[in-house]
Amino acid sequence: KKMMQLWHEICAQPHNMTACDQQLTAPVALAAVPYFVHRDDLRMIAPRWKKSIIELHQRVRTDKAFEKRYDNFQISWCVEMLAYNFAAAEAGVQHTLHEFQRRDVEMQLYPYDMRAKPEKRTQHLQLMNDMYMIHMGRAWFPHEYTPGKQWEHTEGQQFSNMGTQVWCKCNFTAASIIPWPL
Repeated sequence: KKMMQLWHEICAQPHNMTACDQQLTAPVALAAVPYFVHRDDLRMIAPRWKKSIIELHQRVRTDKAFEKRYDNFQISWCVEMLAYNFAAAEAGVQHTLHEFQRRDVEMQLYPYDMRAKPEKRTQHLQLMNDMYMIHMGRAWFPHEYTPGKQWEHTEGQQFSNMGTQVWCKCNFTAASIIPWPL
């Protein structure tokens, strides 16, 4: 529902919901990023994707109320992912979604959280070993690993219980500071 509300704000005719809905020739998938897309499909998606990215970036930069309305989508840094979903739906490209990715920040217990009971840490390590990880958003070293402190980032304090954060794809320096700590 919230995704369609966002679409109605950025579509070609935002004051005409029927016209907005008619722009979509497939359902809006709630995919994080396009992992596998056929080049013919991407050829149809790309121009729409670019247009949606530009529109969303502009709205986020200039309209703080808009950004706040969609903060649950983390819209300030997920613009290209949201824009992809709209562009694919406009192009009529449907996706089959699989659980290829899981966010590493959603687990309740962490293997390096020394406050957790040993059996819970072991269970979590087993769960992590059973997961495929294609997409990584953040990286941490255990708190007690002092050599890792040299790469500590101040961003991401809300996840400090997981260890010393040393990398985040959302940092401005994520692509430019070489060597990466991992």
